[in-house]
Amino acid sequence: MDADHISAERAPLINREAERQAILNRLEEARNGQGAALAIEGKSGLGKSRLAREVAAQAQREGVRVAFVPCRGSTYHPDQPLVELARALLDIKPDLGPETTLIRIEQALGDLLLPDLIPAFIRLFRLPPATGILAEKLVLPREETSEEQPAPVPASEEDSVPPSANGTADGLGRAFGRVLDVLTERSQDVLIIVDDLDQASERAQAVISRLIKGLQKRRLLLLATFSPEIAPELRGAFGGAVLTLDPLPREQTAELGATLLKARSLDPSLAGLLWKHTAGNPLLVIALIEVLQKAGRIKREGEEPVASLSSDGPLPEGRQIIPAVVNHLPTGQRLILACASVLGDGFRVGALKRLSGQDYENVEAGLLKLMADGWLEKTGEGRYAIFRFSNRLAREALYHSLPEQHRASLHRQAGDYYATPLGGYRLRIEQAIHHYLAAEDPRHALGVIELALAQARRQGDLDQVVTLYQRGIELAATDRSLTAEQARFAEALGDIYVASGDYKSAAEVYELGLSTIPLRLLSKLGLVLLAVDPARAVNILMQVTAAIPEGQSSDLHWRLEAALVWALALSGRAYEATRRSRDALGVLGDTVGFGAARTLMRGTLGMVLYYQGDPLDAHSHLESARAGWGARGEQEGVMLINQVLIAMPKEDVTRAWLRLVMHPLLTPDARLVGERQKVS
Repeated sequence: MDADHISAERAPLINREAERQAILNRLEEARNGQGAALAIEGKSGLGKSRLAREVAAQAQREGVRVAFVPCRGSTYHPDQPLVELARALLDIKPDLGPETTLIRIEQALGDLLLPDLIPAFIRLFRLPPATGILAEKLVLPREETSEEQPAPVPASEEDSVPPSANGTADGLGRAFGRVLDVLTERSQDVLIIVDDLDQASERAQAVISRLIKGLQKRRLLLLATFSPEIAPELRGAFGGAVLTLDPLPREQTAELGATLLKARSLDPSLAGLLWKHTAGNPLLVIALIEVLQKAGRIKREGEEPVASLSSDGPLPEGRQIIPAVVNHLPTGQRLILACASVLGDGFRVGALKRLSGQDYENVEAGLLKLMADGWLEKTGEGRYAIFRFSNRLAREALYHSLPEQHRASLHRQAGDYYATPLGGYRLRIEQAIHHYLAAEDPRHALGVIELALAQARRQGDLDQVVTLYQRGIELAATDRSLTAEQARFAEALGDIYVASGDYKSAAEVYELGLSTIPLRLLSKLGLVLLAVDPARAVNILMQVTAAIPEGQSSDLHWRLEAALVWALALSGRAYEATRRSRDALGVLGDTVGFGAARTLMRGTLGMVLYYQGDPLDAHSHLESARAGWGARGEQEGVMLINQVLIAMPKEDVTRAWLRLVMHPLLTPDARLVGERQKVS
């Protein structure tokens, strides 16, 4: 054997015959009408995918329809595995353009007598809406026409797309189930191989789990591969039908080495070193043999040659073997692999070009060579192609072999790339955040949140605004120097919950920003606790009213003073509430500039007296407050008094009082929520 790169996919399969035969036997049972699910579990490099591909090749030779669905690298392309499954089942080639793909979906589902599923698969593929003659031919329901569908999302921008864009996992599971029902009813045997199921998105996992539940009545075997780190509930979906791959024993490790070297056997010392340095991991065995060959350290002697080491010297061990192989590659290919290891599985050519600094032609040529040699593989074609390492172990080994500063620099460049929307693409939020955090640069990650918030505001996407504030709080919590930003995000999100009337969530979020105990945030926490925990509200409001000085500009002080009065009343301390409110009104007197404060305090005192059982004494205070709010055009205040006078429950009055008092304190995003709720 020469010293060319030895692809793990082309290397001999050693010591896996028992597992291979078990899978083929189960496939035969499925072809006879006993559908089932089976899994292969094992650590990276032990040959799970290779074994699955061997089974797939034999099944195809026997006329079985095979759908090979790779999941690794789909973190930011969550529906890619489902798209690949649909392509295989509907016979849709990956190199077709959008319009041709649309036609092929219509033809395939029409042939299966399932035309009602056309809209679901169009959404799954994120195709542009049909127009003209094609739209008439598809006869889509009105809600699925081009006027109703969102604009297509380029495949490179799949992150942050809400699940509702492509239908629910349950709905997609039913759609795939119906396709499989028809295929198997027509005597079509099907083998679905889901590779690296543990790396699939939650939605893809949910669809696969649903398919597993309905396999018994289909001529179908669903074969999955996954690592031991898979979630227990997902592993449990396979029951006890899990084949575990272990490292090769010592003898089989030597057998693999001899086969690779085209030798009858290995010298005992070489066999011992091979076992010691690889621990029986087939991928590492293949890589170490290549390192030894490229270094010219293997000799073969005899007519039936025995391979042995020709010289002494240190050997790489474990994961260090992978970088040792890569060191023999040309500079351009080494650079591509280094950048690819930082980008992670599922990267695209544009990102690789940016990080490597090479032109498109050189990057594309390097990718083609690395795929031919088995380092990388891809899903999709053209601009929609995503790339991954053929083996997770290879990527992890290369990534950790990079010098720390160089790795951080590449992460920062990747963060800049994803945080700069060019050519009409969207800001890729999660990718940018991931790389900035990996570069230990949380401030730039928060900058991405700010950009995304501005974009979401322009689009009026309040759900996205909420999601981004939550993400911002999480990010700021990772660095002590970002406590001020954490408080700012917590206040903004808490205010949104206040505007929507969810005071419990508002209280929980405000507390997330109290690392430095900002007085304004603590004040808001005390206010919303009126609707959640009045006794605790009393304690907090006692603190903040003492900390905020009285004065003509201290409007917040009187809001908190009124809140403390009502909190005391809600806590069963009505006497203290009455005394405190009368003392406050005595301080206010007829001082110019405190009309709004007097109105609020009199209204709150009236509330206390009314619910204490003294409506006559309460009436003058309530009417005074109603007149004051009416004169200022504050209808929320007038409505509050009306609610009190018709004896609405204290809980409802508390919520109305909070809407009145807190609205001026809310951030702009929250006020927008409040205004929209008023309109609706």
